[in-house]
Amino acid sequence: MTRLVMPELLAAMLTCGGPSHFDVRDHRRLHESLVALWSDLADDPAARDLLPLQEPVPDPEVRWRFRGVTAALWKLNADRVLLTESAPGGAHFKVDHDAAECAAAGHESLPSTTKEAVHRRAVDWSIAVETDLKKARHSV
Repeated sequence: MTRLVMPELLAAMLTCGGPSHFDVRDHRRLHESLVALWSDLADDPAARDLLPLQEPVPDPEVRWRFRGVTAALWKLNADRVLLTESAPGGAHFKVDHDAAECAAAGHESLPSTTKEAVHRRAVDWSIAVETDLKKARHSV
């Protein structure tokens, strides 16, 4: 099994339940999902070794984050997996699902329990983004 790089992990999350669009400037919910994924795999160091997640580092804005996430998002943008579009309140990334599936090809080599954990946290990320968008719409 091959170790995924961060853009592959994020593309996998986007194809298996992650949000279809999200704020370009706000990666807080993504970091929360990655930290939860890291915790999910705490008892399985071999599974952790397949993911591009090192120890999370403290961050004043998101509590904990992983290095390389912002660069990976912009790489996915350069590769046309994430497209930028104008939206009320600022720019959003919109997922091109066909391109994301190609970018996430390494995800298929993961053990099923690791894939399930990635999927679960991708769905959590999507729910958190949608909840934030609903709250923002209702606060206006």
